[in-house]
Formats: sequence, structure tokens, C-alpha cells
Amino acid sequence: ITDKWVKDNYYEERGISTVKEYNEWILEYIKEEIIKPELWQKALEKVNLKAIPSKLQQEVIDSMNGDAEAQAEYESLSLDEYKKREGLDDKTMQENYKTELKSELLMWQLVKDLKLTASNDEIEEQYENSYEDANLDSVEEMKKLYTKEEIKEVVLLDKAQNYIFKNAKIKYSYKVRK
Repeated sequence: ITDKWVKDNYYEERGISTVKEYNEWILEYIKEEIIKPELWQKALEKVNLKAIPSKLQQEVIDSMNGDAEAQAEYESLSLDEYKKREGLDDKTMQENYKTELKSELLMWQLVKDLKLTASNDEIEEQYENSYEDANLDSVEEMKKLYTKEEIKEVVLLDKAQNYIFKNAKIKYSYKVRK
């Protein structure tokens, strides 16, 4: 990888023009998109569900079902067609509900234990950083679809996941194949 290759391939889209910038971007991508989610999954494996608040359980089920319905509609599919294509049979849906419930409970426990908060500035920043990922044209459009409380949860989840990441023992190994 050379500075020229990086500039030719990444400058227009990402503003990256050197090998050093490229390596920093790749490491951040790996951290955010691979390591943090994997560590969160490992943490969820440690969560034991003993007494599940029925209200929270129903909220998780309703939210996940609503997400599936919205995605099916967006893709002009029936809900059954969407579920079939995604392999979402009843057993898989139950497992997904359980995983999401564990995630909610772990997040709220960390929020409580660590006294995590989300400021108005952090919530606004999340709106700014998220609207394009949601395939929307503006922050205003994002605000019509997602309440401040929903975005606050996104900020808090990110903080909880960052806590897990910062307190994990991670060993990096760089091997280049010849």
C-alpha cells in the first residue's frame, strides 16, 4: 500500500490520502464494526435471564416485530416473504428476542451502575451521525422518525459497549500473508 494508492482509492470518498491515515481508518473500522460488537456478544453470553420484566419483554418483541414489518414494507415484500428470506422462523425469532432482551437489560444495568448519561449535545450529534446510515436526507427527517428518547438509548448503548471494550483484554496480532 502506497500513499498514491490510498489517495487514488480513498481520497474522494473518505478524504484519506496517506498510508498512515488509511491504517488509522482501518483500525477504527475494525474496532467499531467488528471488535466492539463481538465483545458485546461475549458479554451477552454471560447474562442469565432469571426474572424478565414482562413489560420490557413485550416492548422488545413489539419493537423487533415493527422493525421486521417496516423492512418488509420498505423492500415491497409481505412480512412472511421477508421472514422466509431472512430465515426468521419462530425459533429464530425467539432467540433474537432473547438476545435483544439480554442486550437491553445489560445496557440498562451498566447505565445504572456506571451512572451513564446522554447529554443533549450527544443526542444531537447522534442524529447528525445517523441520518445518512438510515438512508434519510436530513437530520430533520431523522427527528420525525426517531424520538429523542430513542436516540438517547443509542447513545447510552454506545457508552455501555465502549465500557465493555475499554475493560476487555484484547490482544492484537498483525500477520501479513505472503
